[in-house]
Amino acid sequence: MNLKKLIKKLTWPDRKATWGIAIFVLAVLALFWRLSSITNNKLSIYEIVTKHNLYIDSPWWKSLNYISGPYYLLLHATFKINHSVFDLRLASVLVGLISIMLVYWLITEWHGYKIAVLATAIYLTNFGLLIVSRQAILYSSELLVPIALVFVITLLNQHKSFKNLIIFIAVISGSLYIPGGLWLVITALIISNSVIRNAFKQLNINKKIILITLNILLILPLAYRLIVHFSEHQLVIWLGYGLNTKLSAISIFVKNIADNFLDLFIHSVNLSPTLSLGHLPIMPVAESLIGLIGIIFYVRHISNWRWRNWLILTAILLIISGFGEISVFSLLPLISISIGTGLAYLLKEWYSVFPFNPFARYTGYILMTLVVAFSCYYSARSYYVAWANDPSSASQYIYKP
Repeated sequence: MNLKKLIKKLTWPDRKATWGIAIFVLAVLALFWRLSSITNNKLSIYEIVTKHNLYIDSPWWKSLNYISGPYYLLLHATFKINHSVFDLRLASVLVGLISIMLVYWLITEWHGYKIAVLATAIYLTNFGLLIVSRQAILYSSELLVPIALVFVITLLNQHKSFKNLIIFIAVISGSLYIPGGLWLVITALIISNSVIRNAFKQLNINKKIILITLNILLILPLAYRLIVHFSEHQLVIWLGYGLNTKLSAISIFVKNIADNFLDLFIHSVNLSPTLSLGHLPIMPVAESLIGLIGIIFYVRHISNWRWRNWLILTAILLIISGFGEISVFSLLPLISISIGTGLAYLLKEWYSVFPFNPFARYTGYILMTLVVAFSCYYSARSYYVAWANDPSSASQYIYKP
C-alpha cells in the first residue's frame, strides 16, 4: 500500500466523524435558537391540543396507550422539566435532530462525507423541517419514521448482526405507532425479506427468543389500545385513513396527492399559516431541481437495491399521504437523500470533464458549495425572518402555556 492510500485510510474515519460533529452542532444551533421566543412564548391551537393530550389517561406512563405513543412518551419526559413553551417543543426538536443525523449517516454511506455535508446542510435549514421540528405537533414524529426505516434496511444489508437486528426490530415496532406507519412497515419488511430471513437463520435459539420477546413487548401497548379500547374512529386514524366513505373519497385522494406535490414544489395550497409562509412551496427551486436529478438517477439505476428501496418507500409514502392522516412533511428526509444523490451525480459529471485537473475539480466543488450555501441562507431566512415576522403567522400564536 502506497503512502497516499495509507493516509487516506487513516484520515477517512476522522474526517467523517469530525464533519458529523460539525453537522450535529449546526443542527443543535438551528433547532434550539429562539425556540420559544420566535412565537413570543405563545402556543398555537395545535400545540394546545398536544398539551391537552398529555393529561389524558394520567399518569404519564399511560401515554403509551395513545397512537403516536413514543412521541407522547418523549413529550411527557421533556415537558416535566419546567412546563414551559421551550420544554413542550423539546420533544419535536429531538426528533428533528435524530432525523438530521440519520440523513447525514445515510448520505455518507452512499456518497461520502463531502456530499453528505452539503445535502445535510440543505436539510437542516429547510423551511419545512424547521417549521415542524420546532413546534409541539405530531407532524414532527413523521419526520423520523421513513428515514429510520431506510436507515435500518441499509444497516441490515451491510452487516447482518444481532445488534443490527435489535435496532431493526425497535425501529419497526416504533414505526407502527405512527398513523399510516403500518403500510411503511409492511413495505420495509417486503423489500428486506430475504435479508431478514438470512440474518435470522444465523442466530441461535436464545437470540431468536430475545428478538421475538422484544418485538412483542414494544408493540403490546399499541395492541392493548387497539384491541381492549377498540373504536372504529381510532382504528381508521391508525391506518392513516382520513377520507370519508363516499365515492368522492377517490377524487379527494387524488386531490390530496396533487396538493402535497404543489405544497412541496409549486405553491402551498392547504397548509395553515402555522406551517407555511404565504403560498411559497416548502422546497426552494434549486433544491427541487437537484432532487429531481437524483430521482432520475434512481430510476435509471433501479437495479441497485439502495435506489430501488428509496423509490418504493417514497412511492408508498406519497400514496399514504393521499389518505389524509400523514402529512407532506414526512417526505422531506427522503427528498434530502435524493438531493444528496443529485449533488453526487453533478459533481461526478464535472469530474469526468476534468479528470486530471485538480484546480478545476476543486473549483467545481466550491461552486456547488456556494449554490448550497445560498439555498441554505434563503431557506433559513424564510423561517427565522420572514415567517417569524409574518402577521398571519403571528396571529395563530395567542395561547399562554
